[in-house]
Amino acid sequence: MRLFIAEKPSLARAIAEGIGIKKRCDGYFECKDDCVVTNCFGHMLELSEPAYYLKDSKEKYPGWNLKELPIVPNPFVKQPKADCKKQLKVIKELLGKADEIVNAGDSDREGQNLVDEILQYYKVKKPIYRYWAQATDETSVKRALKAIVPNQTYTNWGKAAEARQRTDWLIGMNLSRAVKITNRNLEGSISVGRVQTPVLKLIVERENQIKNFTPVTFYNLNCNFASKSGNYDGKWIIPEELKNDEGYLTEKNRIDEIYDQIKDSKEAVIESYNQTLKHEAPPLPFALSDLQILCYKLFNFSANKVLEIAQKLYEEFKLTTYPRSSCPYLPTSQKADVEKILKNLRLCYPELTPFIDKTNPDRESKVWNDKKVNEEAHTGIIPTLHGISNEELLKLPEDCQKVYEVICQRYIMQFLDDLTYYQTDIVTKIEEHCFKTTGKTIINVGYKELDKKSNKTDDSELPQLKKGQAVTINELTITTGKTTPPKPYNEASIIDAMINIAKYITDKDEKKLLKETKGLGTDATRAGIIESLKKRDYVTTDKKGIFSSTEKGRSILEVIPSDLQSASLSAQTEDQLHEIQAGHMELNDFVAKQITFIKEQIQSIANKSAPSYEKCPACGKISTLRNKSKYKDEFYWICHECGKRFTDNQGKIGSEIIKAKMETCPNCNKESLIRLEDKKNQGLFIFWCKECKSTFADNNGTIGNRIENKAKLQCPSCGEKALSRFENKFKPGTFLFYCSSCKKKFKDAEGKVGEELLTRESYKCPKCGKQSCFKIPTKKDPNKFWFGCKSCNGKFRDDNGKPGSEFGV
Repeated sequence: MRLFIAEKPSLARAIAEGIGIKKRCDGYFECKDDCVVTNCFGHMLELSEPAYYLKDSKEKYPGWNLKELPIVPNPFVKQPKADCKKQLKVIKELLGKADEIVNAGDSDREGQNLVDEILQYYKVKKPIYRYWAQATDETSVKRALKAIVPNQTYTNWGKAAEARQRTDWLIGMNLSRAVKITNRNLEGSISVGRVQTPVLKLIVERENQIKNFTPVTFYNLNCNFASKSGNYDGKWIIPEELKNDEGYLTEKNRIDEIYDQIKDSKEAVIESYNQTLKHEAPPLPFALSDLQILCYKLFNFSANKVLEIAQKLYEEFKLTTYPRSSCPYLPTSQKADVEKILKNLRLCYPELTPFIDKTNPDRESKVWNDKKVNEEAHTGIIPTLHGISNEELLKLPEDCQKVYEVICQRYIMQFLDDLTYYQTDIVTKIEEHCFKTTGKTIINVGYKELDKKSNKTDDSELPQLKKGQAVTINELTITTGKTTPPKPYNEASIIDAMINIAKYITDKDEKKLLKETKGLGTDATRAGIIESLKKRDYVTTDKKGIFSSTEKGRSILEVIPSDLQSASLSAQTEDQLHEIQAGHMELNDFVAKQITFIKEQIQSIANKSAPSYEKCPACGKISTLRNKSKYKDEFYWICHECGKRFTDNQGKIGSEIIKAKMETCPNCNKESLIRLEDKKNQGLFIFWCKECKSTFADNNGTIGNRIENKAKLQCPSCGEKALSRFENKFKPGTFLFYCSSCKKKFKDAEGKVGEELLTRESYKCPKCGKQSCFKIPTKKDPNKFWFGCKSCNGKFRDDNGKPGSEFGV
């Protein structure tokens, strides 16, 4: 028996159909030619937790002591995931019956490894082969079934994935612990990641750029020119020597000087006039990141939400191809599906029929690229052959409808004409100063007609001119502007920054490497990385998806070494993974390098996070540390020698925090008067009584005259001006008056003091003996009463105004 182990159920079904299904069983397909096809659910094994490797530890909390770090498994041990045990049992039984096995993981590193690790876990010694295909259409599947090769062909791909898994475990498990151990003041769980930490740094750095941004005024010249064939505007080309580092001219005197030189000129000359016919091809089908970016711009969907919707369209509704793709190209084998898919889309979207009528299924588009597809595990996200009617479409969840329409429109565009236009570039010269003008003349709007949501076509036709032709100067003006801060990251721009992280790197070699490795993370992992930052409370997003870092996120970056914050770490790791994949580096050598690196980082974290004591202003000893308050989002300083505390003044020791001393209140004669800072007048103090709520002036630290609160009213009972109006907490929306002097309450009569609210009289309970029985009017007759006890919940008859016999007895 030949056993195929696919990466996921959808691929297993496609392979089974390609072979020919005889019988569907629980967890596998029986197929023709003595073949059986089963499947994984992605990675079904995971590396064991640190506790597994620290069984013999004598520490109270194993793994949470710097002495035990780094935790280095030898060997690394994998265990089944809890939700995969049933399917693993199916695979184990089939492996026992098989004569040969075919690894049918996705055609990438992870796809190779997730099947290989199962075969290693069960110590399989039988012949193993490899099925390798980037698409699941019938043609691609049958072609791959005929081209099965020995599994050894791609063994190094699996080793590279295993290396990635081990280094991420080593970094996450060791360095996250090291940061937490040495920074106990950091609340909650701490996570350090090879990718997530540089992403957090991007967000924090952008916030700092915005916070510290100072706008600069810049200047330029604009000139309106007139010719027989029409008028046009030109913008002065600023000479390089006049620009600042950002490319602006910021010196007002220089722009005034140049303006004065040419303001009286009447004519200018066309220095150059070029008109070029240009073609703009339709955008390729979506890779996941492209889909996430566009759906944020159109619908304000988060990256994770787009992934969930795309997954649902793929798995549940069978309407689109595999979503976790980083490749926008399609294999030429799928050309045969074009007409059928377009036919399906006519039924699904009648309103798109005019556009579909203009398509050419045989169009030689750059989308067909077998070379590009062979380098990736998946292809562009497109509609499948499974079509639905417009009525069925409208039954889908609204969010699914929106994303599906975007995917379908992008597919239709592949077979529409290019956008064709003439680009006109004019350089007009006034004396020695040149002015540039650029415009477009649309010849054929092509695919742009369907791309209205994401792009606008700029059609700005310019007059026909010739080199050397004289034109008239209509108006010369000085234009001004102000530089603006960079925009904060949102769900779309952070993904774009992760993809194009190379532009944030200064080292040329690392910049080149990051370009080759497609930036930070992958299309399949970026949404998860962003969600991890949110769940760990490192960042938050508002309703528009704009990111803000939290105090926790900023604090963590302060104690994490710079090497771990740099995207270069990811680039260097990826370079070594390529070496393993190519067979130029051994897995064990790679892990050994990672262990050395992690040891260095643990030492760096320990040194960076070592307590930095300051001199105590009170006792003079170097024994004062900065701490974060447990109750407020603020800091304070405490001396571990004399025990005195001080305020925090922007990271430096402030004034001493003196424990409040209680004084005797002149009003109620109780020792409940406390000296506090006046909230209304910063820097001044008052005395306030916790008992009677009276307030007194501060007379150089001694109790002064009583401060009368103008809002207080005179109490009808005691005559004191101590009456205030409050909302009744038991009856929201209603009010009452309360006297802080005699403690009596009064009804609220439309904002005025009403009659006194009498406190209900309590009686001794006949059952429990406590003074907790109260008189309660009956529902039928308010003039008749019964008694209820708050302590024992007893109910009693009214016996001439006192609790009588108990009801039910």
